[in-house]
Amino acid sequence: MSKFFSICNKNKINNSQLIMTQKKNNPRHSSGLSLKMPLFLMAVIISVSLFYIFNITANSTNGFKISELEDKINNLKLVNQDLKNKINLLDNPALLKDKAESAGLVVSGQVEYLNVKDGEVAINK
Repeated sequence: MSKFFSICNKNKINNSQLIMTQKKNNPRHSSGLSLKMPLFLMAVIISVSLFYIFNITANSTNGFKISELEDKINNLKLVNQDLKNKINLLDNPALLKDKAESAGLVVSGQVEYLNVKDGEVAINK
């Protein structure tokens, strides 16, 4: 600043000219745009960064949930296949025949049907 004053004294600039040159050279006294612009840019950068972090976190969380659900699906498919195999084994006609014979059931022969006309089924002897 002392150099500035020494230059002013040499050129014999008065105080009003000195103040005007200081205002022109000082960026703080310009339209205020230079102070507002960095704050605006900083706010935009922070907002975009927070939005990015939120999305990355949400996507990774959803990825973990999806992988857990896929594991459950695979386990349930295995259980379902086991149950279908058990059903097929129990529906096997040979197995049913063996169980019926072990329970004492026999194959029926010829079947006779009764014709009931009067609604009476008992026989009088």
